[in-house]
Amino acid sequence: MVIKYYQDNDGNIFANPLSTDGLLEIETAVINGKILPDHKNSDQYSSEIQAINNEKDKLNQIAEAKSLLQSTDWVIAKIYETQLENADLVSGLLTKYADVIADRKQARATINSLEN
Repeated sequence: MVIKYYQDNDGNIFANPLSTDGLLEIETAVINGKILPDHKNSDQYSSEIQAINNEKDKLNQIAEAKSLLQSTDWVIAKIYETQLENADLVSGLLTKYADVIADRKQARATINSLEN
C-alpha cells in the first residue's frame, strides 16, 4: 500500500485522507523514525533537513578520516620497527612516507575538530 501525505493550511499532516480537497500533497523523508515533510512549494522544513544533512556530512568526514588512519597504521608500525632495528634507516622512511604522515596528521585534526 502506498501512503501519500497531505498537509492543510494550518500545517496538519494527513496520511491517505478520504478527501484531498484543500490539501497540499507533500513528499516526506523518514529520518531517525521521524517523518519530515518536504514541501514542494515551501522551505518550512529546510533548516531541519539542512541540520540533519550537516550532521551526516560531519559523520561521513569522521568516518573517512578514521578509515585513512586505520588503512595507514602499518606505515607508523614500520617506521617504529625500523627505528628499533636500525635507527639510520628511519630518516629515509620518514621522507618516503612524508605524505602519508601529513595525511594522518590532517585526519587526526579533522576528527578532533568534528568530534569536539
